Amino acid sequence: MIRLVSYEVKKWDSAWWLSNVFEAAAHAGFCHESYLVLEWAQDVTFSHDYLDEYGGHLLEACRRFGVGIFVMQPYGADEWRLERALLASDARPSDISVNEYLGYVLGRKRYSGEAGRLRIRARQLDEEDGVDGGDGNEDGE
Repeated sequence: MIRLVSYEVKKWDSAWWLSNVFEAAAHAGFCHESYLVLEWAQDVTFSHDYLDEYGGHLLEACRRFGVGIFVMQPYGADEWRLERALLASDARPSDISVNEYLGYVLGRKRYSGEAGRLRIRARQLDEEDGVDGGDGNEDGE
């Protein structure tokens, strides 16, 4: 069995947005663990007290949705210190969801299910109208 872990990595200037937790939580549909990775400012020493004080809203939401937190702090010119601040809960995505996600990422099965059929039809309509719809991969992968 393959075990997938996702990481939603956010820069310091946008790390505190609650929407980041929702993005990471959405990964539970196809991943076994989801983490929000927060870039920490180089000049601010990481502490759990600091995270509790300024990121309490994130901690509360992460706990509610089972999302873990890693803190990534610059260390030197090209290195990072990584510390887990909150352990993710074990999600239980179906084997079908995991396989569909892997097929999508690996490019084998891009258009599965109803959403895929709608994307194919939208692309066909674009082509009929002479609009370049790209490769149908909205995520830019």
